[in-house]
Amino acid sequence: MYQKYVNDPDQWEQMKSISMLAFLCVHGHSQFDVSLENFKLILNIHFAIECNSFGVSKSDQIRCGTGLYYPTNFINHSCNPNAFIRFSGKRQFLIANQDIAADEQILISYVDHGHPEKIYRQRCLEEGYHFKCDCARCEE
Repeated sequence: MYQKYVNDPDQWEQMKSISMLAFLCVHGHSQFDVSLENFKLILNIHFAIECNSFGVSKSDQIRCGTGLYYPTNFINHSCNPNAFIRFSGKRQFLIANQDIAADEQILISYVDHGHPEKIYRQRCLEEGYHFKCDCARCEE
């Protein structure tokens, strides 16, 4: 999750600065102690929201917010998913699009998996989620 920022010194410094500002703002308004552990917590929260949140849409598909939905925010990606996410208001539903064995991992697509171009899907995943997909479809 941190790899993009750790490998690019400029982005890492910018992320640390933004996180420290957020951390100091929180510190002034709460019982939150300024410590390395709490700084790491702020970074983890930032990355959880950036990489593991879902866009919440109204019925007309207009985005109206962002949400962290446990445990679905921990479902991994595949460009050939066996499930998908749908919303009804603020409620989230995980729907299988094929039979899933008891020992099989549930996978959703983080991007438009219908797009035929692997390069397009890979770019969207790297820019939005900071990883290179190595699913079976991308390895073909």
